[in-house]
Amino acid sequence: MSNKRYCSKYRFIKNKLKDKLPTNININKNGELITCDNESGSGKLGTENTLRSINVSFSANVHSISSRSTPTGSSGVFPNHDQHTELLQTILKTQIEIKLQTTTFVDKLPINNLSEIDEIEDLIKNEEIFNELVNFLYLVGGENYVRMVNSVMKKLLRHEVAVKFSGVRKTQKLPFCNLKIYKAVHMAIRKRHNSTTDQEIQKTVSLYLAQSKARLSSSKTRRFLDNQEKV
Repeated sequence: MSNKRYCSKYRFIKNKLKDKLPTNININKNGELITCDNESGSGKLGTENTLRSINVSFSANVHSISSRSTPTGSSGVFPNHDQHTELLQTILKTQIEIKLQTTTFVDKLPINNLSEIDEIEDLIKNEEIFNELVNFLYLVGGENYVRMVNSVMKKLLRHEVAVKFSGVRKTQKLPFCNLKIYKAVHMAIRKRHNSTTDQEIQKTVSLYLAQSKARLSSSKTRRFLDNQEKV
């Protein structure tokens, strides 16, 4: 497919998405979803795993549909009604996923202190918001359950907060697995890696928390060295 025709297809997609995407999301000339500066309108490629995973899914679906289409003329517009419908369904699915990851929890994570833990716990007593958190964490992704647990926990908790918790209360630390937040983590992992057992998830979360002190120390060392270089 020529670059001209390829870009034409994405212009078609962008026009169909007009007024549907959140204000901070746009599509660049390569057909990638990007985050935009609210004031200038300029865009930058999203660096979050969630946005990358949506891009992969979005592009794969669009290319799949595009490869089956037979454009007429130089415009590259899809002439087939069924292909139009399928493409718009893909766009709608993408739009829903973007909204899920740009709503309640974008500005609330990672958690900075224990007060914010209480705030999130109170918030997700609402079943709809709890499910939103599950979907948010699901979109973090990971090629296996261990990597996903590590990515999700990093997304959830700053190291300064993670060191205050253990998996279960066998120490003086707080039991993370007693929190409703942990239930959301558990459901997100099982949703993506459905063969993973409860014990595997709990063990991996516990190990992540046990290693938080070392991560915090390493993070502080890096910040110190960065500051020294700036002096």
